[in-house]
Amino acid sequence: MKLEERHLRLPNIGRVRLKETCASRGFEGRILSATIRRRADRWFVSLCVERDRKLAPTKPVRRSRDVVGIDLGLSAAAVIHDGETTRIVEPQRALRRNLAKLRRLDRQLARKQKGSRNREKAKLRRARLHYKISCQRQDHLHQLTASLARTKSVIVLEDLQVKGMQRNRSLALSVGDAGMGELRRQLTYKSEWYGSTLVIADRFFPSSKLCFGCGTIKDTLTLGERVYDCDVCGLVLDRDENAAINLRKLALLPEGLGEVTPVERKALASASAAAKPASLKQEATGRRTRGGTRRSTRQLVEVLA
Repeated sequence: MKLEERHLRLPNIGRVRLKETCASRGFEGRILSATIRRRADRWFVSLCVERDRKLAPTKPVRRSRDVVGIDLGLSAAAVIHDGETTRIVEPQRALRRNLAKLRRLDRQLARKQKGSRNREKAKLRRARLHYKISCQRQDHLHQLTASLARTKSVIVLEDLQVKGMQRNRSLALSVGDAGMGELRRQLTYKSEWYGSTLVIADRFFPSSKLCFGCGTIKDTLTLGERVYDCDVCGLVLDRDENAAINLRKLALLPEGLGEVTPVERKALASASAAAKPASLKQEATGRRTRGGTRRSTRQLVEVLA
């Protein structure tokens, strides 16, 4: 197996021309394996390469804005609080926006005779639309996660049971369209790349039920209640923003960087003990020196002609 500037030599296949050049993708390293697949009438080859790469040093927390809490949802893709401002990321809804067209293509496919060429053409049109939806969702998530990993030192994310949420027939389509699990996966490896620390809050941490003003925890809070109204201190705030603030305080509590009330400290203490870095690998690499290197593998995706 040999990679040239615009061609790839594969065993038993020969020399194949690529749509992209090696210079445009910044390719370097020793090729370990290649996987060829076809998707929506397009051919891709994924090259697994081994290379030496410098470890990014762990980013220090110099300002309060370097620590953010992120509350994921459906009405807003993410509510991000950095201690000073709250940023609301609008959902992409790639599947929802193309749902009418996708259903029309499904009906056209169902009317075609099995084994006919027209049926194959209809399947291809539907596959191309699915590929377009996937690309739109991935582009949105990559821009969001890369921006957070590059600019923030500590990122606090809640541990959601995405598969359990998808069992709800009313929410399944929206949950799958939001890509919450993919967002966490991307943040996990990008935080390691750029030296930021990803903290995963415990799944049972009451981020939405906890009042960030006085520390009172509500007994019940239904999904229909979009505004958090505290009966003790009178705080009235959007529930997603309240959750993002509580998640951020969870990261500040162990280091003593934030001001918390005694009631709040008691509620956050158990969750702080359960909060964990995104991976043991990230925790281990954070203790290494600035000039250290490690052996790693990555995948380079090229589009074939």
